[in-house]
Amino acid sequence: MRKSFLQVGKTRFAFITTCYNSKPTANSGISSSTMDSGSKDFSKSIPLFFLHGFPTTSALWSSVISELENDFPCVALDIPGFGDTTIPLDMERDIESNSEAIHRFASALSLETAHIVAHGSGCANALALALQRPGFVKSLFLINPQFGDNLPGLFMRSIKIIAKNNFSWNLAFKTKSIYFLLEKGLRKTMVRNELSDQIMQEFLRPLKNSPSARLRFQKFLNDFNPRLTSTLTGHLKKIKIPVTIVSGENDKISTSEWGSNFSKKFTNARHHIIENTGNVLPLESPLQLSDIILQSMDSVF
Repeated sequence: MRKSFLQVGKTRFAFITTCYNSKPTANSGISSSTMDSGSKDFSKSIPLFFLHGFPTTSALWSSVISELENDFPCVALDIPGFGDTTIPLDMERDIESNSEAIHRFASALSLETAHIVAHGSGCANALALALQRPGFVKSLFLINPQFGDNLPGLFMRSIKIIAKNNFSWNLAFKTKSIYFLLEKGLRKTMVRNELSDQIMQEFLRPLKNSPSARLRFQKFLNDFNPRLTSTLTGHLKKIKIPVTIVSGENDKISTSEWGSNFSKKFTNARHHIIENTGNVLPLESPLQLSDIILQSMDSVF
């Protein structure tokens, strides 16, 4: 899937999509965009809006989108601080700021409402968005969610430690050890090793090619404050929309037991477990995950 780009204010968003219906205008704040030909219209049905987590990009969702694009319009964003989305380095990249940036992007696409599908630490952005913009989020799908007491997790915490010091951060890239740590860490969280070299390189490509991407990633790691999610936990009952939580049976970061307990913090939540999988369900089991999304949509809507 080809990436598209959309300039909104000072941020250039990178994303993959199967649909687009807005035209850039002089007053929209959109300066340029490139779209796949034959794209679908958002207005015909409510789209699925995919948010990745650490340390991936929108490419995480490629196989899932391939399964779902005939049923729903789909759009997957490189969250600010990741991938090919470019932001001014002086902009905050905490959870709430990123959620607002995500909503600005959606508004620029004339996207009035969406079903949010989020993975890992991206679930923090999804939940903040649901609380900040309740009219925008139609339903939530939280895949291997990391929130509250299981965030940031050992993998993310180890990279955050390196990012705190400029010398250690630059040295990690100079020696290329950061790429080894990111790939090894991601593969270690999986049970089914379905992480292809092509997808892994797509995750790493921006960091390898762009010093500014490394600075943006470092700033995200330093700005990201997982303690905020503990504060938000007390407000989750305010989310009245349908919530579907999907866990990997053998996930060591966001265990199935944790997912079951987490589902009880919502007013209207269902919990699913996919057998023989770990922490990266969009790669390990895209077909089963897509089936759960479709079944949940059928039963609720």
